[in-house]
Amino acid sequence: MKAGKYDDFAIPGACWFVDKRNILSLPRDDGENRYVYGNDGFNFWAYTSGYMHCNDGAFSPFLYSGEGTEPKCAWFVGVETAEGLKTFPLLAAPKANDDVVRYTVFNSSCVTYIAEAYGMRFSVRVFTTADRRMLFTVSSENLSSEKKKFFFMDYLCPHLEHTQGECGETRWFKKINVGKAKGSALPPFEVEIKVMVSRTKQVSNFAALSRSFEIEGGTLLSHEENTSRFQVVGGVHGSLHSFYETFTGHWDNPKQVTVFNDVAVCADSVWVELDSNGKCRMDMQLTYSLRNTDTAPLAKLVEDQITASRVDGLLSEIDADQSTRHEDFQLKFESLRMDNLTEGKLNRFFEHLKKQIEFCAMLKGYAQTGAGSLIGIRDVMQALEAYLVWRPEDSRKKILEAISFTDPSGRCPRQYSLPAYEGDIPRMDVRPFIDQGVWVISTIVTYLKYTGDFSILDEVCGYYEIVNKNPGAPLTGFDLIRLSEEKDTVLDHMRRILEYLIRQIDEETGCVRVLFGDWNDALDGLGVSKDPQKEYGTGVSVMACSQVWQNLNEMVELLSRVDKVKYGEDIARYQAIADKMEKGLHTFGVQTNEKGVKRVTHGWGDQRSYYVGSFCDPDGLDRISSTSLAFWVLTGLLKKSQDDQMRWQIRDDLMSLDTKYGLLTFSHAFAEDVQGVGRINKLPAGTAENGAVYVHASMFAIMALFRMGFAEEAWKELEKALPVSHKNTSLSPFVMPNSYGYNPELNIDGDSMNDWQTGSSNVTVKVFVRDVLGVCPEYDGVWIQPAASGPYEEVSGKVVLHGKTIELSCRKMAGLEDARFFVNGKEQKGQWNETLQTWSLWIPKEEIASLREIIVEQPTKG
Repeated sequence: MKAGKYDDFAIPGACWFVDKRNILSLPRDDGENRYVYGNDGFNFWAYTSGYMHCNDGAFSPFLYSGEGTEPKCAWFVGVETAEGLKTFPLLAAPKANDDVVRYTVFNSSCVTYIAEAYGMRFSVRVFTTADRRMLFTVSSENLSSEKKKFFFMDYLCPHLEHTQGECGETRWFKKINVGKAKGSALPPFEVEIKVMVSRTKQVSNFAALSRSFEIEGGTLLSHEENTSRFQVVGGVHGSLHSFYETFTGHWDNPKQVTVFNDVAVCADSVWVELDSNGKCRMDMQLTYSLRNTDTAPLAKLVEDQITASRVDGLLSEIDADQSTRHEDFQLKFESLRMDNLTEGKLNRFFEHLKKQIEFCAMLKGYAQTGAGSLIGIRDVMQALEAYLVWRPEDSRKKILEAISFTDPSGRCPRQYSLPAYEGDIPRMDVRPFIDQGVWVISTIVTYLKYTGDFSILDEVCGYYEIVNKNPGAPLTGFDLIRLSEEKDTVLDHMRRILEYLIRQIDEETGCVRVLFGDWNDALDGLGVSKDPQKEYGTGVSVMACSQVWQNLNEMVELLSRVDKVKYGEDIARYQAIADKMEKGLHTFGVQTNEKGVKRVTHGWGDQRSYYVGSFCDPDGLDRISSTSLAFWVLTGLLKKSQDDQMRWQIRDDLMSLDTKYGLLTFSHAFAEDVQGVGRINKLPAGTAENGAVYVHASMFAIMALFRMGFAEEAWKELEKALPVSHKNTSLSPFVMPNSYGYNPELNIDGDSMNDWQTGSSNVTVKVFVRDVLGVCPEYDGVWIQPAASGPYEEVSGKVVLHGKTIELSCRKMAGLEDARFFVNGKEQKGQWNETLQTWSLWIPKEEIASLREIIVEQPTKG
């Protein structure tokens, strides 16, 4: 791309921020970029290369295609030239060695793929609607001064089943036929998938691909429809990767119906002649209806004809929604001074970060399109804790959904899925990772503080019972479950969850046993028992135990507000348990070496036979763990201890983890022969959680640095954590990744495991809101305490408190000794917060309803 006005908005991965909603992305061979479309768990993925796939929970309209495999959606073009017919893929997949100029524009409402060649411009635009319609528009434009004769070919291979892959029987039960054309519309494709629900019941999933064609300055010469993949690609052994090289734009006797002995597809070849500056477009709409017992729904789908104006109207509605959907949550920096990050990039990155949060919060599972890719309790709760900042109503609904999968004992599953139909038993991962419930309690508490909506506590939700098919045997990954007859309130769910956590306390230490694992689920060896007769030992995760300690304090405060008399005994008992746990954490979770230096450890194994993240780990290494350090701060343990020496030690330990990509999760990787740590040492050194920058953990540490008053250090690490500050990324640079690997011996340098579905995104939002803008709601009001130090002259934003959108701005002002606070234009006196090393202002909840604007003027030097 030539140098120009967008160079200031160039980001890694061959991308540019065109404006806050549009991203230009060029095909590349060193990675892949993608964007997600849809809403409420319906996810249509579009890749820069042109690969596409779609799922709504376990239901897959289009299957995922692995790298280098045939795409499920593809478009091809053939242009007549003086040298003969020139055929090529319109998108970058399947890959072709040609001179066609291809580029992709990701907009928050749609994706547009553009290809230019032989004096013509072709494009494919894709978007989805709230009612799950998938719209494809193929446009052609003659840029030359001569007439152009050409064909374009559409190829769609829908799946439309509640599975994540094909098998040998898939083609037996998928039927596609070409329907009858109505009026000027082109004939639709009709799809039927037969599904056996049980031994005695069969249903059909129907879909219709409606098509319309419009032209200005030219002639539609012919159109052919074909439902046979074999015919399209040239035989059983043909491939989309090469068939087009010899395709003439015509088939001999194209099949109008396919089922059983061939892969049924929706394909067409449309020949057009365009005058100079002429243009044409083909619009296609894929709609579907599930679990039908007669054909009436298919007829209704087929009757839903489309036109270009109707398609554009639907897109205008999506645009209007996307323009306002996240309007109540804003963040903008001015005069940003950073080595590798400009204010333009950061401000535009933030717009897509909000989209990422929505995706993670409203997930219906199977984001990784595998059978085990369900809805993680910890994952969705953390995402909701960020999403509720501006979408509290949607967050409330998802909280109620997630909490309904709790076992009556209070044990939360690790992951759950949604039933495909009434009476369906959802797939769940019930391995007892101890931290699942802690996120539920903390997220609901955050919701209450942001919204003041205590009515959620009275909502009645159900349970799912975890049933062990072999009593006495260890529970394994995915166990039999059943819908429980028990129901009670959200508050009762929270109490049961806490009681389950309390029952996991090791009496000797007063700390919670880790069982199968904690947030760092790759390090899943601490809970293993030395006694082969016992399923779990007394191993502890300091991070998870700190979170339970926080939960105990949260429930003490919450129950005291709900009904101090009714819950008096529970309040006293929780407080006593919290006090004992705090003592146990200080006694057993913190080590002191011969020099008097303290270390918050990661945790210990059964009977404290070994420690991890300690001065001497099982492999003899002195190893620092970032997450235990961070949560010693984030849960309030450091603040309560008032130990300034520990504050500086945690700061020094965290900063010792600094690398060119940010803060490591562990200071040293675990070699394959290290005992007692679980599967983490199966990961290559320098990747994921094993001695790499696992960005979710890095963000926890950055948050902790802010909370200790080390804003300058926090900003240094925050810049490194954001992908837009890097020179290269292996995945989408406009959303948060989950990790940055580094191991030169393995040719790994900044590579990420995953993008979009990662918890690093929600912690990033929380850092911006609570620690940069300084918005910290409590039950009785809200603290406004923006970070005193920051590489900018001004930061401003919007958040939602108690249903009201509030604007905030913080400006650096020369000549001030103390910060000045202006609430609705009236100055109010703040106070110095020694812990945060910044100025704070308390606003009682009675005044939140009248809040419009808060302006903070801070001294230039914090």
